Amino acid sequence: MIREISDECGGVQIRFPTENMQSDKVYIRGAKDDVEKAKKRLLEVANDRVNDNFVMPFNLLNTHLLVYI
Repeated sequence: MIREISDECGGVQIRFPTENMQSDKVYIRGAKDDVEKAKKRLLEVANDRVNDNFVMPFNLLNTHLLVYI
C-alpha cells in the first residue's frame, strides 16, 4: 500500500521510524505538492484503519473452552 501511495504521488519517498527509534514521525520527501498529497492519503488510510477496527468483549463459558496439552 505504501508503494502504491508513493507511485500515485509522484514517487515520493516515504520513511517510517524503525522499531528501535524513539520517534513516531513519518518522513515524506519529494515535490511539495506530491508530499502534501501523500500525507493526505496516508492520513486517510490511517483513519480508515482506525474506524474499521471493532472490539466486542464477551464472556466465554468454560464448557466452550478446549485445552490442548
